[in-house]
Amino acid sequence: MSEPDLEAWLRRMPGAGHPFPTSPERLYSPADLYRGFDPARSGTLEDCFDARVARWLTDGQPPARRLSILETIAARLHDTAIDRLVADFVLKRRPSVGMMGSHAISRDDPAFLQFALIARSLQREGHLIITGGGPGLMEAANFGAFLGPCADDVLDEALEILKRAPVCQAGEAWARVSAEARAYVLRRMPGAGPGSDWMSEAPEGARSLGLPTWYYNAEPPNLFASHIGKYFFNSLREEGLVSVSTAGIVFGMGEAGTVQEIFQSASLNYYRSAGKAPTPMVFVGRDYWSSDAGPGAAHATIAATRKPAAPLVEAMARQAEPPFIGAVFLCDGASEVVDAIASSAEGRTSCIAETRLSAAQR
Repeated sequence: MSEPDLEAWLRRMPGAGHPFPTSPERLYSPADLYRGFDPARSGTLEDCFDARVARWLTDGQPPARRLSILETIAARLHDTAIDRLVADFVLKRRPSVGMMGSHAISRDDPAFLQFALIARSLQREGHLIITGGGPGLMEAANFGAFLGPCADDVLDEALEILKRAPVCQAGEAWARVSAEARAYVLRRMPGAGPGSDWMSEAPEGARSLGLPTWYYNAEPPNLFASHIGKYFFNSLREEGLVSVSTAGIVFGMGEAGTVQEIFQSASLNYYRSAGKAPTPMVFVGRDYWSSDAGPGAAHATIAATRKPAAPLVEAMARQAEPPFIGAVFLCDGASEVVDAIASSAEGRTSCIAETRLSAAQR
């Protein structure tokens, strides 16, 4: 049965109505997900496509409700199509770097700016940036990649716009300043016309990928990932996040979700097939990720939330056969991260991500 036939079959079945395409033909854009939202009119955010799909999944009350068999089939077909579209997009834009971190980091936190600068540097070095597509450090990375083609001072000005609604809990205000900042940046892209608005397409040099999920519908998709593969099933999305980056993964400050992603990546490296290069794992913040940062090294926020995951990953990296300790890095600044990714690329051939991406294309 062809995909169009399958789509028609599913649509004919009783109870199969759903507000999303069962077989999307392309990745979403910010304009797609926020279709129906008008930044100039209050109360329109709940009318957008993304919000309507989230309500379908949760009945308006998170977490996700139990889906019927027909609904499950529709959601699975959607996510399978997204998986293939993600693979096509990434394989055409290698090398790619994943950037993971907390959704709760405010836009006025120094860590937000740091992550944006790291992403901008990697983007300018020719890497595709991949994130979880949500707010916080995920947004910071997509934001930094989006600024890649622009003059350096454009980032500073756009960030000041974002700081007017620093956290996603601000809801419509958060989305409104996101749209304003996106339009501001697009009008300052090289060769851009003055008519660019927040829904305009990003040029190739400003493109990045976000992989959010409707399962966490309290985490809105950010407006700076040019291409968005949004999933219903978080397990598929999480597996994709740690296995589609061909050049490495950068871990910023995070909570349980980020720690989960760290050890998913470490497990893939530990059990990788013979001949496969490990995925570089770059921890940003020695104070945050190490067990002993030294006296006075960490400020109060980091000291209270420190996650000493790096030493355990390093132990696993030494014990693995073959070891992958040479692919584990502890860094602090953007230049260190870029150097770590660049040094890992030397002599690499087939990697874990290549296998996963090729399989998803079938």
